[in-house]
Amino acid sequence: MLLDAADAAQVGTDLSTDIAVIGAGTVGLYLASKLRQRHPGCRITILEAGPLVASTDDNADASRSVGKLHGGTLLGRASGLGGTSTLWGGQLVPFCRSDLERDDAPWPLSFDLLEPRYREVYRDLGIGAPESDAVYRQAFGEERGAHSCIERIFTYWLKQPNFAVHFRNLIQKDPALIVAVNVTVTGLEFAGDQARRLRCRVRDGRTVMLSAKSFVFSAGTLSTVRFFLGTRDDPGVPWRNNAQIGAYFQDHLGGRAATVQVLDENRFRNFFENGWVQGVKLQPKLAFSEAHRRNFPIAVCGMFGFDSEMSQNLANLKALVRSAHASLSFSTIRSGFRDAAAVWRALAPIAWRFATQRRIFAAFDRGLSFEVQAEQIPIGTSRITLAGGGPARDGLPGIVVDWRCDGRELPAIHDFVEEVDDYLQFHGLASLYIDAALRNRDPDFIDRLTDTFHQCGGLRMSSSPADGVVDADCRVWGTDNVWIAGAAVFPSSSFANCTLTALALAARLADRLPS
Repeated sequence: MLLDAADAAQVGTDLSTDIAVIGAGTVGLYLASKLRQRHPGCRITILEAGPLVASTDDNADASRSVGKLHGGTLLGRASGLGGTSTLWGGQLVPFCRSDLERDDAPWPLSFDLLEPRYREVYRDLGIGAPESDAVYRQAFGEERGAHSCIERIFTYWLKQPNFAVHFRNLIQKDPALIVAVNVTVTGLEFAGDQARRLRCRVRDGRTVMLSAKSFVFSAGTLSTVRFFLGTRDDPGVPWRNNAQIGAYFQDHLGGRAATVQVLDENRFRNFFENGWVQGVKLQPKLAFSEAHRRNFPIAVCGMFGFDSEMSQNLANLKALVRSAHASLSFSTIRSGFRDAAAVWRALAPIAWRFATQRRIFAAFDRGLSFEVQAEQIPIGTSRITLAGGGPARDGLPGIVVDWRCDGRELPAIHDFVEEVDDYLQFHGLASLYIDAALRNRDPDFIDRLTDTFHQCGGLRMSSSPADGVVDADCRVWGTDNVWIAGAAVFPSSSFANCTLTALALAARLADRLPS
């Protein structure tokens, strides 16, 4: 059942439920679906601070970026029904074993516990049972033997990335699930280590209290960190003296590393154009082989950026189709006819490529670049803090995102791009003209890389209360019935976007919550 707390007739002031989930975005909606499967008799209430139609409008009021510019603070997240899933493209990327189990990995969780949950998420979201990368490599162009350091990997794309649409029937028709929008959680009352009631603020200023047996915070990295920072001085909260809250904030470092000279266009297209295998849309990328990955403190991946006269036209048409599919409005719909006309001249090769090989023709008449996406080494000085100066409009204090990198990522990125150049020439595909700053290992190269809207950390998972905020089951240290679901608990981030691993942890959490 979907309710709007802005209407006092729909949401009262004193509520109760079995499990309270804070945040109706990607992780919150998926977790609720798993909880309904695991505990069919439970009542679940999801509280969402944003409106019925998700937007980025409230970000500037509640947060700002200092230090290294972090674009995702304002642009890379949305509040409202569906959350940031209304913005992303729907790409799922798993972590590797070495991300969790190398000698310096801070995870208190093994890859063997996480990997089955990836398969569970794939099934739940319509990917099915993906084949191995080895099978996809055959479908996307056979290699001339294995390269010692670099391999192709494949990421999966969802047919419906907007989780508000994907879980529409659950939201509208499940009588045991209530989703209330326009209500911000501002406090949590405790009796010892047991949380009892949420204190909430509706946009019209009313106060709503919600009692529950279990509480799960899944409002996204920045919003969840903001709540725990903003309530640290509340009487009785077990995290009152936890200095780890807000620390080790991370994002991925992304940007152009080289320009590309293609040597064999047909083979290059077969290797790296997006396409479908057995109904699943895939994107080929390059990464360190698992064995070679263990030689570096971070993971790195790379993909090709195709630049064409019609790139913007195609981007506009894709956005138009995606927004219509996701039931969103699109402000530039009137440009669709002009974009279609501009693309029409290239329609024949696009249609032929798709019809005969189920591949997406990539135009690069204006050039081709190689883009990297690198893990950031977690550092304690990269953190989220309270802004001061009183609460924002929603009643919680604002936050400052002080994103920092110490530059130790540079050698791994340098070696990765050098090895990619060798891989491409080994297979007779292309050669790279590596950025001069990267080639010379100039620290300025790291300064030029930007965030990729993959916020994680700030409430990291740990083996002991002194080192983090949640345990290996995502339960907040010092509490008996409070959990955090989402990328905020990540101790490190691999090169993969956060969503799949956050969903896998949510699937695992659903088994651990009491009914």
